[in-house]
Amino acid sequence: MRITTYLEPIAAMPVTAPVDPRPGSIRINDSSIGIWEEGVNEKEFQRRVFGPLIRFLRDDGWSVRVDQRTRKHYRLLSPRTRRCRFGDLEAMLELRGRHISFEMFQSVANRNGGRGGFDKLERMPFLLRMRCIATMRKVTTFLRARHGYSVELPSATSSDLQPGGMTAHQFVAARIAEDKRRFKPELGRAAWGGDYNRKSADGIVLEHGQPVYVPDRAGRWLRGTAFYNINNMWWVVTGPYSVTNKSCSELRTTPPENLRRKANQHERRYRLEGELSKATTSMDFQRAATLKGILFGDQPLYRIWAKDKEAWYRACACGYTSDAAQAGLYTEAEARQHVGGCPHELSMVPAGNKPSRLRRAA
Repeated sequence: MRITTYLEPIAAMPVTAPVDPRPGSIRINDSSIGIWEEGVNEKEFQRRVFGPLIRFLRDDGWSVRVDQRTRKHYRLLSPRTRRCRFGDLEAMLELRGRHISFEMFQSVANRNGGRGGFDKLERMPFLLRMRCIATMRKVTTFLRARHGYSVELPSATSSDLQPGGMTAHQFVAARIAEDKRRFKPELGRAAWGGDYNRKSADGIVLEHGQPVYVPDRAGRWLRGTAFYNINNMWWVVTGPYSVTNKSCSELRTTPPENLRRKANQHERRYRLEGELSKATTSMDFQRAATLKGILFGDQPLYRIWAKDKEAWYRACACGYTSDAAQAGLYTEAEARQHVGGCPHELSMVPAGNKPSRLRRAA
């Protein structure tokens, strides 16, 4: 649920003459309200903001009492800690330095205690969720009218991408505009540092709002629209409610030769080498020969020995292993590319050597 839908009208409402004006801000996050001020006197903060907020909650029907656990174990914090309740909806009201926190939660749908959970608002039963939202609206309105605080609404998240929430284009526009330091209103985007943050996989300099091709997590090619984010990262809108964040080096401005062929060569290689290793270990040599032919054909193969680790490179240079049967296989060109930069630490070993001789050969 997008809480900002309910709070945006209140945040946009101008405050003309607050009763007790104070510099500060209200920050909304999930089911909690935070009041932040700079350079405050804690006793004055407690008298002028914390106390009136307690009275307002009681007038609204909340039960506000001393938290017995805090009183027993943290007596020094007890005067600035209150436990609140409205039916099955609970809350903790705490004053800590320059920050007042009002955090609402429930234990109906979470019998282990709802305060320590995440996504509290989303996990609340419907009626408790509506009560929580109504309380947040009332408290925010009260604090703005009394103290003139500004309101900082929560950032858009991927959970907001749904019918009734935000579309992908709205999500991207909101995330780009949130970066107050880098966002340039006249450009409609953040300023990029150089063309190296815009160079695509096929060597073309990207533009904000340009159509691109990008692989998804499974390697399938998608067509979308790229919007600059930060450094070399770009938002890519691939559907009405789907967005991904990719490096410019993963984007293509021209379609690949075969759109039906997955861009998952690394995952494919790693998986097939794993199957080859299993077939060899289980002495299924016919299957092993088939897999070897698919992967490498008739090319001579090598393993790579790391002298400092006293272990073999795994497939695709992903980790190490002391078992030669689990070591990765590399063509001569691949092995020389890995070893060439540091021959004092790595060495090439022909894969045809018997396992008992591999370490000696290294």
